[in-house]
Parts: sequence; C-alpha cells; structure tokens
Amino acid sequence: MIIGAGAVAVSFSLWMTSVGWRGYPERSWAYWLATPVGLSFIAAGLTAWWRWPANRLGPLMVAGGAAWYLTSLQDLGNPVLFALGYWLTYLALVVITHAVLVYPEGRLTRRVDRWILIADYMAYLVLQGIRYFVDGRHGPVGPRPAPGSWLGDLIGLNGLLFCVIVGGLLVRRWLVASPPARRVHEPVWFGVLVLDLVLLLGVLASLLKLPATLQSILILGYGLCLVALPFAFLSGLIRIRLARLRVADLVVQLERATDPAQVRDLLAWVLSDPTLTVGFWSGAEYVDPAGRLVAVTAPAADRTVRRVELDERPLAVLVHDSALADQPALTDAAVAALRLALARAGAARAALEERRKIERNLHDGVQQRLLRLSWLAKQARTIAAPDVVPVLEELASEARDTFVELREVARGIHPSLVTERGLAEAVEEYALRAPVPVRVDLPAGRYPAPVEITAFFVVSEAVVNAVRHAGADEVSVSGRECSGRLVVEVSDAGCGGADPRRGTGLRGLRDRVAALGGTLTVRSVPGQGTRVRAELPCG
Repeated sequence: MIIGAGAVAVSFSLWMTSVGWRGYPERSWAYWLATPVGLSFIAAGLTAWWRWPANRLGPLMVAGGAAWYLTSLQDLGNPVLFALGYWLTYLALVVITHAVLVYPEGRLTRRVDRWILIADYMAYLVLQGIRYFVDGRHGPVGPRPAPGSWLGDLIGLNGLLFCVIVGGLLVRRWLVASPPARRVHEPVWFGVLVLDLVLLLGVLASLLKLPATLQSILILGYGLCLVALPFAFLSGLIRIRLARLRVADLVVQLERATDPAQVRDLLAWVLSDPTLTVGFWSGAEYVDPAGRLVAVTAPAADRTVRRVELDERPLAVLVHDSALADQPALTDAAVAALRLALARAGAARAALEERRKIERNLHDGVQQRLLRLSWLAKQARTIAAPDVVPVLEELASEARDTFVELREVARGIHPSLVTERGLAEAVEEYALRAPVPVRVDLPAGRYPAPVEITAFFVVSEAVVNAVRHAGADEVSVSGRECSGRLVVEVSDAGCGGADPRRGTGLRGLRDRVAALGGTLTVRSVPGQGTRVRAELPCG
C-alpha cells in the first residue's frame, strides 16, 4: 500500500510539474524554487510512513506533497479542472498545518487543535471558492504573477491569522514541555516557527506594498524553509527511534552496573529524563538507591508511574516525566531491559542460595550418617569373628573415602569456608591442599557472598586446569579492588593453549561470572602459559 501510494503521488507530482512547465512559459526563479517543495514532503513522508506505518504523519506528509501540485490543474485547458486547481491551489499549506498539529503522535490529541484545524480548512475552502467566482476569470493563481484583489489580500490575512495561532500553540508547547520532549522535538518546533515568521513577514510585505527586492528575499526564505521542513519532521521521528536504539547499550551497561544508583543513572540516560526516580522492591515497599521511600500511589500531574514486574512479582518501579508517554516503545524497551537485569541478578542469588542449601543438607545429613557408619564399623570390628574383621575394616575405609569425596562435592557446590571466613582465607587454605605451589595475594576484605563464591570457583577451576592440562609446576593467584569491581587473576607458566570454546569448565565459569554482571577473559598462548582474569562487581 505504501509503495502504491508513493508511486501514485510521485507520478501525479511529475505529471503536474510537466503540465505546469508547458502552461507557464514565463518561468521565474520562484517557479523553480516551488517545484521541489512537494517532492521533498513526499520523500520524507514515504520514509516516515515506511518506518512507522502506525503513525499517520507519514501519509499526511505524502498527501500534502501531492496537494502542492494541484495548482497545475489550471493549465490543462479544462474548465472544471481549472476551477478545481484554482480552488485547491493553496490547500497544501493547510495540510502542512495539519501535519504540524498532529506531530509527533500522528493524530489530534487536544480539542483546541481539532477546532483550529477545522476552522482553517473551512475558512480557506470558503474564501478561495468565493475568490474563484469573483476573480477566476482574470486567470490562474499560484507560483506565478497574478492580478491583485481584495479577496487575495483577505486570504493572505486569513493565512496570517492561522499562522500566528499555530505559532502561539507551538510556543506554548515549547514552554510547558519537559526537557526530554524539548530535546526530541526542538528541530521541528524551531523549523515551523521560522517558517511562520518568514510567512508572516512575507504577507505583511505584500499587504504593505514593500519593495519588490525585500518581497523576493522573503519568498526565497519561505521556499527554502518549506523544502527543509519535511526533513525536520523526519529528524524528530528519527531522534525518537535513536533513543530506542540506546536500549541495546542499556542492556550491556546494566550487566556491568555495580550499584542501584548506577542503574538509575543508566535508565535516566536512555530515557533522556534527568528527573527519573527508580524504586527497588524491598519486600514490603519501593525504595530508591538512597533508601528513601518512593511514593507510587498519587504521583504529580506531570509524572507517570511504570511498574516492573516478573510473573506478577514486583521488582521495581519507574517514576518518569509524563512526556515519555509519547514514546511507549522506548519506555517498554527500557522496562524490559531492567526486568531482564533484575531477573538475572535474582536468578544468580537464587542459584547460590540453592547451592548453600544443598551443601548444608549434605553436611548435616549424609555426611553425618557416613561418619556414624564408619564409627559403627570400627565398633563392630572389636566384637566380630576374626574372619569378619577384614570386611568391617574395608567397610570403614569405604565410608571414610565416601565421606571425603562427598565433602569435596559439597565444597564444589558451595564452599562453606568462603562464607564463614572470606575469599582470601578460603583460597589460602585451598592452596595448601593443591598438588603444586600456589602463590596467593588477595585482599583480605569481605565482599558480597555471591562475589566471593564465584571468585573462589574461578580460582579453583583455573588451578585444576593448570595442573591437569597445562602441566604447570607453580600457579599465581592475585586480586585487587578497582572502581567497584573485584579483579582476580590466576596465571601459570604451563604449556598454554587453553580454549574456553572446547571445554565446559571455562565456559561454565564464564556463564557463572556473567550471571553477576562480570566478565571473564582467558589469555592462553601456546608455550607461554595461561592467564584467567575475572572482573566481578562488588559495590
């Protein structure tokens, strides 16, 4: 449909241009300036229509561009078409006013705009119709010299009146608009106001019979503004589109966010709303990054509350400028990105809690039973017949070995020593049991439990890989805190050549680190050793 409408509009415009070329031999520079105006509206309108088919602004711009060439109907030599072309010569300017009033929603959202537009259409059609019956016999009108008349002056005053009214509406919108709305719509509003100003001066110069040179300059400025205006409309729509594309950067940045205040700043940047308030669900109420209660029941008139939920479970709430209601796709995308980040963080915490629960159950249940089984086997050995003693000894040994293996499994699921004594001490004790010397230089401070546990798994997996696969005879573990991130490095001088894509160990570590919003990098050149580096947010 869009392609068909565009083909019809362009074909009609070219046909009317060729007709006007033949019917208007006394071409002036004004004719050449007027010719591309309609095509510029058609081109920009088709682009907007194609990219945003649900917005009616694109079709309206195409219609306005095609209507620009209706004046050439006067040159076809048919009395009926002459009358139609005469009557609709300046209709395109009213359609352009229509486009200004519906920008950016593509529809009239205010009652005053609706009544002003109806009055503009009716006033033009009535006055220009009367002018045809009074002055039509004197020749065509449009982008050509035409005999002056009081009706022509009256139509000019009518256009001047609506120009002032629409300009006043735009100035009022500009003054009451929020900063996000101004940043997006300023090019359009500024372009329309400049066009209105030039038109105002041009009409006044014509009515006051000012020098022809000045009138020519104003006509030139008016034509150039008309050519540029449709692309101002397009730029406003594109700026809205580009704001949505920033959400892709938001998803990446949210993975690296280390504290709630940073999350709030990222959302404010994407939404271009410095007044944005983000409240996080604390279990009973919403609180902002500073711990203050966020009111969500009765927001101010210029504020809108948007809740972020997952399976009807509250996660957060956004209180933003109501002007963002004009960009629902942008706010929807930002909310989806925030929901994804909070859900990922919640899943990581839930997984760690589940590992802790499994480790506690193994420690308190199965391991204690194995210890009792080993003790009972020892007791039974003292009273058993000599031929049964070897079996009981073997049973006690198997129970001990199973206990040791199960303890290692429990530590692999959730290293309780990390939770009890911290990352540095847990890694130092692990290093004492390693089959090769392990040099440890980690900060002694405490960090959030998910961070410490994940860092411990990175160290243990990297040490195991260095011993089993790289043939390293020494491993170095170091760490530091930098800009709210805990950086842990494990390096060895083994054979190198480790590839995370070929094994599940390093790939699993990368997934575990990414779940906390961190990054894992592996540098392993054959013959030059391996370095595993994990960066974890620890704010």
